[in-house]
Amino acid sequence: MPDIDLSVTPLRELNAALHQLTPETNERHWVIEHPAGGHAIAAGLNVPVTVEINGSVGYYCAGMNKLATVLVHGSAGVGVAENMMSGFVHVSGDASQAAGARGAGGLLRIDGNASSRCGISMKGIDIVVQGSVGHMSAFMAQSGNLVVFGDAGDSLGDSIYEARLFVRGSVKASAPIASRRRCATSIRLPCTTCSLVGASTARSILASSSDTGRPARSTLSTSITQESIDGRDAEDDATQVCDVRRL
Repeated sequence: MPDIDLSVTPLRELNAALHQLTPETNERHWVIEHPAGGHAIAAGLNVPVTVEINGSVGYYCAGMNKLATVLVHGSAGVGVAENMMSGFVHVSGDASQAAGARGAGGLLRIDGNASSRCGISMKGIDIVVQGSVGHMSAFMAQSGNLVVFGDAGDSLGDSIYEARLFVRGSVKASAPIASRRRCATSIRLPCTTCSLVGASTARSILASSSDTGRPARSTLSTSITQESIDGRDAEDDATQVCDVRRL
């Protein structure tokens, strides 16, 4: 199991070593120490390996990921899992802008909050956010699923195509739905219905990402687990109405 200390090893050298891996490699689990907010860590991976990063990362961590599992034990900067094709990226903290932008596949899981433009132009990726997302999330989303257990900022799903959005909290709106371009319908759902739909989607997304080779550390106490999802299903009062819109 390679253990790389980025306070000693140059980031370019680390990424070069990861890019040289072949599907037949026996170096399946890499541990990165002292990332210190470095940019593009573990970007462009193309083999089914696990890269575990102990600390927060900068821009474009796990960008263009394909097949790999990238675990960030900290927060992530702009564009985490940007343009991801497949695989699994787990951020145990918060994510900055454009998380999962243009993602075509795989699963991005964020245990904290995600800033603005989460899932912008998503093309098939599944994104599960345990906290809230900022404004213009899922802007021009074409396909895939965005599941948010917290609230959503302004202009959620603006200019959406066919992606599915599930928000358990409130959705901020600065203009009437009728004035938004490309928006065909607005469905107001009871919170219990929203919770069941969102939880069911989250369950199927998380179940589809199960990997027996994933390290135990990826299952953190703050992560979205089967029990926490099931527990949320029954919390809401059926008479309460949330502001969720399915566009």
